Amino acid sequence: MMISIDVDMEVYKALSALRPSDDAPHNAALRNLLGLAEGQAAIAQAPRAKPKAGPPSSGGQAKPRHAPAKRSGPAPKIAVLGATGSIGGKIVDEALSRGIEVVAVARDPSKVTPKAGVSVKVANANDPQALAAALTGTDAVLVAVRWADADVNKLLEGVRASGVKRSMFVVGCGTLLRDDGRRHFKHAAEANGVPPPPTVPAMRVLETLKSSDDLDWTAISCAMDIGPGERTGHFRVGGEDMVLDAEGESRISTQDFAIAVLDEIEEPHFVRRQFGVGY
Repeated sequence: MMISIDVDMEVYKALSALRPSDDAPHNAALRNLLGLAEGQAAIAQAPRAKPKAGPPSSGGQAKPRHAPAKRSGPAPKIAVLGATGSIGGKIVDEALSRGIEVVAVARDPSKVTPKAGVSVKVANANDPQALAAALTGTDAVLVAVRWADADVNKLLEGVRASGVKRSMFVVGCGTLLRDDGRRHFKHAAEANGVPPPPTVPAMRVLETLKSSDDLDWTAISCAMDIGPGERTGHFRVGGEDMVLDAEGESRISTQDFAIAVLDEIEEPHFVRRQFGVGY
């Protein structure tokens, strides 16, 4: 089981008081909830807010994914921030399988696994000048970073300076809407016995994107449970509502999540919008 939601430090402190500090699974869950581990760390015993069982739902709007039309022109060249993470790494692999050239943008180039079709540029998400230089010449940028550590305003400054208009941002399941109209991060906080924070890092990213009218951005939210699994190519796509399966579960493999990301890059349907995916 994996969880992908960012929470504020106040929630971390409250959760920390609930169990002894030497409880390794608990501490791992807290680090993951805060986005302190790159990608999504496996936390099999982490508590979570489980949706009620029932028929597949997402406000009635989730639809089966349809593969994009066969590419007629040249393959795009994409930049990936967070390419060394568990989600970013699968996005890189999916892009390469489609013949798409990848620029892996990393603070530490030694962490990027050498692969044919991948070039490496050194830049920090919080350094607009270095980021702009790394992104220049690409057709789209995919951002899968730890939002607890990244300043979205500086990141967007770098994207704008690069001249790249098309961008996608992984914002996590906490930003998705539940059946009662509230964002999932509020349910997750209450399930852990603490008051919901007023906002979370990923939510602030989404709000900043929604106020940007000069970029062709898309925010994509993974399912509540996401981790390595099978690349099936079969999943459903929703809007801002959480996509649930017949058992009321919100889940997807990182491989299928990567497919959703590349499908949207190759054939956009959610420009200046948020969408989620799940089985």
